[in-house]
Amino acid sequence: EGEVFEDVFGNTYTFRDVLSAVDSLQENSRALLSDVEHKNKFLVGTAMSVSATSMKRSFKAHLGGSLSTEQEQALNIIEENISMFWDVLEKHGPLRCPFPQLDGTTQEHLFVGYILHNRLTKTKGLSLVLADTYHFLPLPQTGAPARYDTVSFAPLIERNIPYWYQPATNFYTCRDQRYWAQLATAIDLVRRPELSRSALVRQQSSLFHLILSTAGGEMLRYEWIVHARLRAGTLLIYRTFNYALCLQTNPSLFYVTFNKSVWRLAREPVFVGSGRSTHGSVYKTLPQVRPELSDDMFITVMKGAQIRQQVWREEQNAWREGHKAYAIARRT
Repeated sequence: EGEVFEDVFGNTYTFRDVLSAVDSLQENSRALLSDVEHKNKFLVGTAMSVSATSMKRSFKAHLGGSLSTEQEQALNIIEENISMFWDVLEKHGPLRCPFPQLDGTTQEHLFVGYILHNRLTKTKGLSLVLADTYHFLPLPQTGAPARYDTVSFAPLIERNIPYWYQPATNFYTCRDQRYWAQLATAIDLVRRPELSRSALVRQQSSLFHLILSTAGGEMLRYEWIVHARLRAGTLLIYRTFNYALCLQTNPSLFYVTFNKSVWRLAREPVFVGSGRSTHGSVYKTLPQVRPELSDDMFITVMKGAQIRQQVWREEQNAWREGHKAYAIARRT
């Protein structure tokens, strides 16, 4: 119970913190049910009055800002990565929004948003890129010790790629993804100015279907990681509570806690945790890594996720073929 867990950004939390967030979700569900039942009685004439729901909510995402040459270069490579699997239907930004999940401050950061069409599944999705801050995880040489589990990065380590580019907006980087709803709303305010601004800001759900589509894609990537750990024999020793239960369930999104029509408590839920790590980040920044990388290696680092996915796809196909051959041999 006293074990301290940590997300990618250094936010720390305990099992008690997780239970506290669950308690808030349960309390809100009771408040929401009570309110709906009371308003239903008012509609059928068995209640004399109905109280108005408070709809005030802080909204801080907006257009504005510019990127440095280095940041633009990194963003261009990310856009090339996106175009491998998606058609970019719309691009929006830079968008300014506080990102306390990242650094524990109210400082505004710059994001770029994309509305996408998946050429394989024929579905739409939303992609957000933190465009002013990039995280790079140093990868050890083959066989060298590391401060973290390296199974997920084995395809890159084997190819002597020195860093893993960690997208900051992946849902698993922290336990609070409500900034996605704010940025999506800022995008929709630009896309559809004819809609009621006050309603969009209150509910922050007009592009929620695109966020859910993106979450589905992220769960697919998690499945690839599970398969990789299974093949490496490390699945059972991995910190399943921290990664799977806490960082892959996304209650801040799936319980629609950002929508005032759903969240009825006066206090906001706390998902991010109760503290910050004091031992320092394992990640390096763009200004730290860019001078030591050639242009070609920088592009390779930024394409690490695509390289890894291709290797895993080939390995999984080989595993399936081997399993199929084994099954046929047993039958004969």
